[in-house]
Amino acid sequence: MKPANGEFEFTFDADSLYSLTTTRGQGKGTAVSPPPAAFPLPYADDFEGYSLQLTPKYLSDQDGAFEVHLCDGRNGQCLEQVISDKPIPWGPLPDPFTLAGDAGWKDYSVSADVHFLTAAPAVVMGRIDSADVFEDDKARWPSGYILRLKPDGGWEVLSARFKKPVVILASGSARIDRERWHRLELRFKGKRIVASLDGAPLASIKDSAHAQGMIALGTEWDRIQFDNLRVTP
Repeated sequence: MKPANGEFEFTFDADSLYSLTTTRGQGKGTAVSPPPAAFPLPYADDFEGYSLQLTPKYLSDQDGAFEVHLCDGRNGQCLEQVISDKPIPWGPLPDPFTLAGDAGWKDYSVSADVHFLTAAPAVVMGRIDSADVFEDDKARWPSGYILRLKPDGGWEVLSARFKKPVVILASGSARIDRERWHRLELRFKGKRIVASLDGAPLASIKDSAHAQGMIALGTEWDRIQFDNLRVTP
């Protein structure tokens, strides 16, 4: 349709939605994106300086809701997963996790302080090479390595892969005080994976299922807090 003298007429049908646009030159204002670059490494966030109940910069919630809240059991601000009622899913529904980093990261350490508020476990993940999950009731984590600590001290290191059974690489039990803060860490170098709790190694494993990928913090459908997230080469 070509306007005549800058005008045109069109008859609209009832109970319908229409969108009118020009054939070229559409837009409102201008913007220039920054040049592409790798995600910064090292990367750290102590969650201070944010307004409460907001999502921190760079973290991307995949399920659940990770918000900045006042810390329980220490001063300052922390990251808290706040959704305690599991939604009714339309498709695959993994446990809550929030993602950050670079798909090209290979050899690095990811660590965070964790504090139990309920019976939900604390989860630190690394080398996440795909956020896809298999469409069944067993889909709980993205494809990568998972360090999972329960409030009773039970722990396990897992390898999750898309459409593959979850593999338990190591497991055990540690003596912890669930009322105190603890620090979880996963370190990757080549095929070597080291899981640590409060600076003491829990397991040293060799596995090649995941060579590189992003990091994440996670839990189940309940409240838990994280603080002092740090990723170092």
